[in-house]
Amino acid sequence: MPTTLIKTLLPDRYLTPICIVLLLLSTVITAWAAKPLRVGVYDNKPLIFTADDGKAAGLFIDILQALATEEGWQLEFEQGHWDSLFEKVAAGEIDLLPVVAFSSERAKFLDFNDETVMANWAEIYSSHAKHLSSLLDLEGKRVAVKMGDIHFKALKELTQKFNVTCRFIETDGYQTIFEMLDTGYLDIGVVNRMFGRANQKKYKTLISPIIFNPIEVRYAAPKDRHRDLLTILDTKLVQYKNHSDSPYYKALEKWLRLEQENTIPKSVQYLIAVILITLSLLCAISMFLRSQVSRQTKSLVKANSELQQEIEKNRAVTEELQKYARVVETSPDAIALFDTSHKHLLVNRTYRELVGQSRQELETKTLPDVISQPFFNICLDDHTAACLQGEQSHVTGIYERPGETKRHWHIHLAPYTTLDNNVIGYTLDIHDITQMKELEEKLKNAQKMEAIGLLAGGVAHDLNNILSGLVSYPDMLLVERPETDPMYRPLQTIKQSGIRAAAIVSDLLTLARHSVDNKTTINLNHIISELKESPEYTSLLKESSTITVHLTLADDLLNLQGSPVHLSKCLLNLITNSIEAMADGGILSVATENRYIETDFPVPGMPAGEYVLLIVKDTGTGISAEELNHIFEPFYTSKIMGRSGTGLGMTLVWNTVRDHDGHIDIDTRPGQGTTFSLYFPASRKDIIPQVIERINDYQGAGETVLVIDDMEEQRQFATEILEKLKYSVYSAESGEEALALMKRNQYDILVLDMIMPGGMNGRDTFEQAIQIQPKQKAIIASGYSETRNIVDAQQLGAGQYIRKPYTVLSLARAVKEELEKG
Repeated sequence: MPTTLIKTLLPDRYLTPICIVLLLLSTVITAWAAKPLRVGVYDNKPLIFTADDGKAAGLFIDILQALATEEGWQLEFEQGHWDSLFEKVAAGEIDLLPVVAFSSERAKFLDFNDETVMANWAEIYSSHAKHLSSLLDLEGKRVAVKMGDIHFKALKELTQKFNVTCRFIETDGYQTIFEMLDTGYLDIGVVNRMFGRANQKKYKTLISPIIFNPIEVRYAAPKDRHRDLLTILDTKLVQYKNHSDSPYYKALEKWLRLEQENTIPKSVQYLIAVILITLSLLCAISMFLRSQVSRQTKSLVKANSELQQEIEKNRAVTEELQKYARVVETSPDAIALFDTSHKHLLVNRTYRELVGQSRQELETKTLPDVISQPFFNICLDDHTAACLQGEQSHVTGIYERPGETKRHWHIHLAPYTTLDNNVIGYTLDIHDITQMKELEEKLKNAQKMEAIGLLAGGVAHDLNNILSGLVSYPDMLLVERPETDPMYRPLQTIKQSGIRAAAIVSDLLTLARHSVDNKTTINLNHIISELKESPEYTSLLKESSTITVHLTLADDLLNLQGSPVHLSKCLLNLITNSIEAMADGGILSVATENRYIETDFPVPGMPAGEYVLLIVKDTGTGISAEELNHIFEPFYTSKIMGRSGTGLGMTLVWNTVRDHDGHIDIDTRPGQGTTFSLYFPASRKDIIPQVIERINDYQGAGETVLVIDDMEEQRQFATEILEKLKYSVYSAESGEEALALMKRNQYDILVLDMIMPGGMNGRDTFEQAIQIQPKQKAIIASGYSETRNIVDAQQLGAGQYIRKPYTVLSLARAVKEELEKG
């Protein structure tokens, strides 16, 4: 168009922007025409694949080639596996990757064209040995999937949502999945619809009715690199879709139609007739000539037939070997083939990843070079020797590479023989069983904890009943004695001994049920000060005269929510361990401080906030790495069991810290000492001052009390206490006897034992008692921990629960408070 005409049609202010746009568009088209467009090609027939002649083919390739012809682009195809090409397009090493399922997650690091080429979805296939009807049939099965496939991710989410547990075997492509199904190595596989329908007939597979994960398939390019290229793609696709004879619909008809009418044009029919007539004449001539040379050619025909059969047989064997090679290559076990001198002949991908070396590096190395000579000598030398003698062998060992965690391996060795059974090497199959060993170890620990729970539950009730005599009777005798009485201190000592014994039972119960009762606002400095005055602490220091103790307590230490008994026991266990680690003397340091932690958390998973820090440090022998891995396990001890340790002390420390929502950091150096740092969440609550209670504050006024307990000593003790408090007391040795008494008399309150062997327990007794007296009041006393029966009884209306051995004051307070309710 002449310049004068352009100026006439458009004002001057529009000319410059239009010229710039045309120049940029021209530059883009010229750029793509000047340099080759690198396109990835992987095996996903019929959408994209490499044909027998080595050229790229498929629906997406036909559309792209038609567009390239129109735009003058040069296409350069790079063939490979899906996962490597996907990484390359993301890294910008290729310009375009066809047949990529669009997802918002992939769109974060790839650019997609906007116009959908086609829709696709996933289908589940099975071997002829398996018939599937629903997703639930995958339970417990091994399922072959393509590594990195978007359908694999969707299937994992589906199985998790429906609580279906199956094992996924990741392969390098859909063809490998069908080969696994065809050989019977696996029973179930997942491929996309287009690949499955195009390739199913070549393999022995069944299609199931299970379909899922509909997706849009598009072209993908590196992020922010070729948006102009994708824009041109979208423009052309829209144009193609608007015309029925476009390259888009021609490609669909070519690659996706199921049947094609077999019509022959008239001209071709005439040509065939001419050819048939000609062939008839040639056949006549041929018959004449063949009669002359039939004898000479008969042997050649036979030889040729035999050769063709051998070629076909070799081809079938080659294809079968390729299938098994793919299975071996994608196996989750590390598999390798060695000659008689232990040199690598063949290794699969898992083996290369396990030893961290490439195939080329392994070709020049032996098995001892790779896994270390010491490990080979200890675990494999005898087994490989037996294997080279024709025997199969199994061995389980622990393998540890410098800088890595220990791995548990189950290794199977089998001889590798020629057709005439001569051993020329051996195969090695390494199965990593580390996770299984860890689960076994956790099961052992759980069984230990269960044993502790059974032990604690079995003895707690009876032992606490026995301890009642050591706690309750001295307590009752102390009520009317002044501190100047000569018997006051001995009785007080007997009582405290019983309380400490009951605390040991409480520790066992805490260890078994993993919880701490009766948390209050406390200060750690007070716990430490009280522990200094305890007989246990004094006894420890008397036996360790060569140890110096440094105590550094923060004056402004914050409070925390906790159990004084359990924190005191936790500290005593740490001090005991530190003293025993300094047999030749040393320095024991105990310190407290406030610590606000916002970053650089000393313990993983530790939240930010205010903490009260307890530090116990010694200059002893330290803890080895092996001991450190087991230090908190129940019944694990480096001491002589029963003489200087039970194996439960550090387990109690761990449970106590955890039950206080705390964290433990251990810094230890063999030969230099150990520092335990215990972090407890701080509390800004104030400590409630203890009110001095007197027994006279809980005097009764002649109310009737029925004591129900199978232990005669318990009934007698409770009766004597309550009668001194001016209550009218009656007793029953079983639930049945108590119910019989209640049918004849009314009682203001019941003192109810929860566990009474041989008859009704406390919960059942109270349930029937409220049917006799609907508003019956009761308190619960038990020598065991707070059980489900206790909670159920309280939900039925029973009052507070007091644990045996109870004191005069605890029993008097519980009865008085329950009577005053309502």
